[in-house]
Amino acid sequence: GGGRDKRCTLTSIKDEGLGKGEKPDWVSVAATISFIRNDERNGVMYASCPHDFNGRQCQKKLQEGGGQWYCERCAAYCEQPVWRYMVQLQVLDHTGSQWLTSFGDSGEQMFGLKAPELKALEQQNPDEFERRIREANLHEMVFRLKVAEDSYNDEQRIKVSIQRMEFVNFAKESQVLLDYISKLENNTPVLRVHSGSPMAPSRAPGQHAAAGSGGGGCSGS
Repeated sequence: GGGRDKRCTLTSIKDEGLGKGEKPDWVSVAATISFIRNDERNGVMYASCPHDFNGRQCQKKLQEGGGQWYCERCAAYCEQPVWRYMVQLQVLDHTGSQWLTSFGDSGEQMFGLKAPELKALEQQNPDEFERRIREANLHEMVFRLKVAEDSYNDEQRIKVSIQRMEFVNFAKESQVLLDYISKLENNTPVLRVHSGSPMAPSRAPGQHAAAGSGGGGCSGS
């Protein structure tokens, strides 16, 4: 991504129309993992094509049949796929929730194993596999997110994917919040929309703004 990431809340991704420009938006969000989707239709891994395609590994999702795996892009079969992470997870912050998609390194960070190792664990020790999925929930993380438009079934939608994640450093996080409070006390706008104009904190109808209250916006700091 380019430039310095904006620090955002989850609701601001939609409220500020992020991802609808010509280039993706890159933001950082502090949030808690609340749910990891793992069922027959949407597991945390997928079987990817190991063949070369235009000088790179294809990595497209394979179709299984007759003991073999088939790649529509390469029009070729293989006996052994390469297992890769593609995790769909829901995260929460004080403003709302958001579905994210995670690939590669962030999947390894969540579950403590490479994707082929987690697949082997699922086959050999299902109870331990389920335990690792459960224990990845409820961790407080700082996510670096890529927000961009994506075409799915001929429809445009906003896709939010994890580029990097790290456990919350509470000392560092406290300093970020103290910096925001200091700016608010000095009447320095903290939350801004794309136009650069100050963004008022969001609140329920009839609710009065508390001193120094923070709503759902992005900050360049």
